Amino acid sequence: MESIFRPRRMGHVNYWVDDWRAAAKWHNDIAGLQEVYRRTDLKGAFLSNGNTYHDSAVFDLDTPRGKGQKPGLHHLAFELENEVDLVKGYERIADYGFKFDFTLTADIAHCCYGRDPDGNRFEVYTDVLDDWRNRRNGDVDASGGRNQWEPGDTPPVAESCYPVDPPIERVDDAVLHTKKASHATLVASDYKTLYRHYTDLVGLTPLVGGPDTPFVVLGGTVGEHSLTIFAPIPGVPTGMHHGAFELNDPNDLDDVEAKLKERGADVERVVEHGTRRSVFVRDLNGSLIQYYLAGPESLSAIGKLKPAEALWVA
Repeated sequence: MESIFRPRRMGHVNYWVDDWRAAAKWHNDIAGLQEVYRRTDLKGAFLSNGNTYHDSAVFDLDTPRGKGQKPGLHHLAFELENEVDLVKGYERIADYGFKFDFTLTADIAHCCYGRDPDGNRFEVYTDVLDDWRNRRNGDVDASGGRNQWEPGDTPPVAESCYPVDPPIERVDDAVLHTKKASHATLVASDYKTLYRHYTDLVGLTPLVGGPDTPFVVLGGTVGEHSLTIFAPIPGVPTGMHHGAFELNDPNDLDDVEAKLKERGADVERVVEHGTRRSVFVRDLNGSLIQYYLAGPESLSAIGKLKPAEALWVA
């Protein structure tokens, strides 16, 4: 069957944290991500360098919504071309036998949230205004039901409102200089079921591998790497292994381990591969994050690796 949605790419990856202010400062100091706006009603900070209205966000566990959660993935979000595609997909989800947990408006974006078969929360969304810098800055309070929205409540926007070649800002004294959220890597409890979810429902396309390989690299309509899914790997917990951010400065990974350790960052691994150079860092709550620069080799080179090796490249 035709996929329900057709995302362009992964738009952002958000995290549950113990201290949202400390986490936001860490992302600024280490990765050069700036706070675009905050939600004090949710104890959340939204972080970006201009690529979009947020490439990541951190939410405090000490809130009603954080009750019962643990540090780690809050959700992955996949950006659609426009609101027409979002509403059409939403109207077809019954064909797939799926139900979203909730929908909402973030003023400049309309969003649908659910959980994949492994329980990871995901979002499909689309920007509906292109002037996010004036609508989303400072302290944004959307409490009191002002974020309620259902697909079809308003005439769907047919135009594409995502930023095109936006200027990327730079935090000079940060160790790394992040361009954008790129992709995430999941280790599945049931590989084929999770594969079907992200291809048949979310609508990502295999770039490397497929349903009968040990892992798959998935992308959206723009062809970027958006998600990697691995079949179970002995000794590796299921769930999100890492979120990934592309860097904007080709010099960032020179002597990177020493520079990060000097700032007190927990460096897990530095990886040199033809597809990308990467450093894997644990944030304040132990979530693993990959920061990378693209290499000369195509993504197909990842398919030649064994799963335990590919996990630290993809």
